[in-house]
Amino acid sequence: MFKWIKTLYLLLFFGLSVSAQSTKVFIQSIVITGNTKTSPEVILRELDFSVSDSIFFSDLPGIISISEKRLLSTGLFTEADINISKWNMENTFVDITIVVKEGWYIYPYIIFELADRNFNVWAKEFDYAIERLNYGVALTHINFTGNKDKLKAKLQFGYTGKYELFYEFPYIKNGWGMTANLLHSYNKEINYITLQNKPLFFKAEDERNLLKQWRASVAATYRKDATTFHAAKLMYYLGEVDSYVVRELNPDYFLNGANLLRYLRLEYEFTLNKLHYPLYPLGGFYTRVLFRKDGFGENKNINNTSVSIEVSKFWNIRSSLIFSTSLRGKTNLQRNKIPYFLNQGLGYEGSSITGYQLYVVDGTDLFVSGNTIKYRIFQKDLNFKKWVPQRLRPLNTQVFLRFNGDFGYVYEPHYFENNPLSNTFLFGYGPGIDVILLHNFVISADFSVNKNNEKGFFFSGGFQF
Repeated sequence: MFKWIKTLYLLLFFGLSVSAQSTKVFIQSIVITGNTKTSPEVILRELDFSVSDSIFFSDLPGIISISEKRLLSTGLFTEADINISKWNMENTFVDITIVVKEGWYIYPYIIFELADRNFNVWAKEFDYAIERLNYGVALTHINFTGNKDKLKAKLQFGYTGKYELFYEFPYIKNGWGMTANLLHSYNKEINYITLQNKPLFFKAEDERNLLKQWRASVAATYRKDATTFHAAKLMYYLGEVDSYVVRELNPDYFLNGANLLRYLRLEYEFTLNKLHYPLYPLGGFYTRVLFRKDGFGENKNINNTSVSIEVSKFWNIRSSLIFSTSLRGKTNLQRNKIPYFLNQGLGYEGSSITGYQLYVVDGTDLFVSGNTIKYRIFQKDLNFKKWVPQRLRPLNTQVFLRFNGDFGYVYEPHYFENNPLSNTFLFGYGPGIDVILLHNFVISADFSVNKNNEKGFFFSGGFQF
């Protein structure tokens, strides 16, 4: 609050000499302090302004506020303050000072997580079964060389065995970057078919591995400015499923009774992200387009092309009241049958409609609208000097009350039998609460109702990197 008062005071004082509506100010310099590890280039790329830019005077407070929120949402800083440090009233030049406080970058942790889609599936469908837990060790570094580059390594056992290495370097030169990923996983139990919109599982008596997967990918990225992002990725996939699964349970698991699936995937992604505080948006606009081609070249078991589009808009009605709406659609351009293993619609990777968290809806095409109104009831920097490491102070805490109203439709021409939620209109609604810690850790609780009047409490949470 003090910082805003200070900035507004400067603008009002400066406004005595110039017309705020019609006069532009020129950014003469930008000085950054507090970044002991983070490269200044990383900070500058998160701003909506740069040296030598000319900005309408009346737009400056809003631009500064949005840039501060974007810096915080990177997860690199616990504090980020942008101020006008000096101005030349005669030539309308301004100097900008950015003061950041770096946060915690290294997150080594013990893996102890659910293998199921969410807590409620684990509790209601599998009665808290211990064997459905994953355990192991992992390391995430979100600023490995000080260039906002992420390094992730995972060694996981339990329900799903997994060895994974991921690296992202976003700033090689002139906005270009790269990512690389290697993964091997194996499962002793797999979901082989969907019945009544719930996956059915099979596990062999001798507990042999039923599904083994290998994946390698590399991507080139280009970030034109703070809000515009392009990525082109090439991935090679190899999967092997036990012959009993395709012979006795589902011959279309990998399609046509095959127990091997191998293909190359080519993706292009475009993102325009003008959200205010992107990790938990409080305003702004977002759009994403994903083009995906599975199967090309000589060695391929699949031939499919899909396009996905997502558009979201957030309105900050008042300082603590936000309304948002989102539209997401996906379609397969080729209408041939694809493997059951890849035919994922709602219920996977966090994609769902309120009230249907216990279900999956497989499909080749989908349309979903998510609508939310939320109100912030608490915001404060908590200082636990005796208990919290220096780099995690202050512990920024926000609490939002929320109400969701979602609807959608999933079209499935092949695997719809005995799945009543496919090819039908879906809707759900209910209240919820979100707790945000450290700008990038979110805990959520929801009470949801779907169109069949099924009710339930649902919980989720985790870091948003």
